[in-house]
Order: sequence, then structure tokens, then C-alpha cells
Amino acid sequence: MPDIEKTLNEAGVYGMPPHEMAEIRAQVYHRLEIRVSTPEALKQHLVYFMADYDIFRLSELRYYFPGDSKQELQIALEQLGYVCRTDIPGEQEPVWCPKFLQKKTVKSKLDRPRLGSQSYLDYLFYQTPQVKNPIGKQ
Repeated sequence: MPDIEKTLNEAGVYGMPPHEMAEIRAQVYHRLEIRVSTPEALKQHLVYFMADYDIFRLSELRYYFPGDSKQELQIALEQLGYVCRTDIPGEQEPVWCPKFLQKKTVKSKLDRPRLGSQSYLDYLFYQTPQVKNPIGKQ
């Protein structure tokens, strides 16, 4: 199977915030039915994921759950006592964390390397290569 992230970048899908890039990738994986979990299995996999990472960015979640629908993920996370926060200073995307956690705690726990492989991170932050001016002075 061709590298989906590379194909999307080459097709001109780039330059958006990381969580939007992750959602585009997730929709492609969902349509291809890659790693789509049943609601029961999804919730169990989320519990295991949260045991390792109690606070995570939306794009990090999408790295591990690329083909599951946004609504199913949101419902399962809310049932597990998580909320989506967009008010964390310095963060450019939504963060999922347990309810009632203070901003300072969330921020300090996010001061770690971003989750995902290097190719996934390259996809999230892809910028078109700068082409030098092909028209030169004569």
C-alpha cells in the first residue's frame, strides 16, 4: 500500500494546523477501513492508551487511532472522564485530559516529545518546498 501521508502531501494537502491534518488523514483511513475498531474494542484500546499517556494532543490520538470516527472517539473519551481543552497556552491544537486538571499541570505534562513516527510528524508539519525563482536575470 502506498504511503497515505506522502500521497496527501504530494496532492497538495498541507499547510493546515496539525489537528486538521490528522483529521484529514483519519477520514482517508476510515474510508479505507484501516484500523476501524468496534465501539467496545475502541473504549478498551483507549483505556490502554490513556494508561501510557494521560494527556495528549488530538493529532497524537489520531496517530494511534487513525481510522476510528471522530464521534466515536469523542463519546468514548467523554465516558472515560476526559474533556477536550483548547485553552492551553502555547498549544496550537486541542488537548484531551482528565476533567478538572489545571492548565499548568496539562502544560507541564505536554512538555515531552510529540507522539508518532517521524514520517507522521513530517506529514503533520509538511510545508511545500520553496522553489527558487525560475526566471533569472539575463
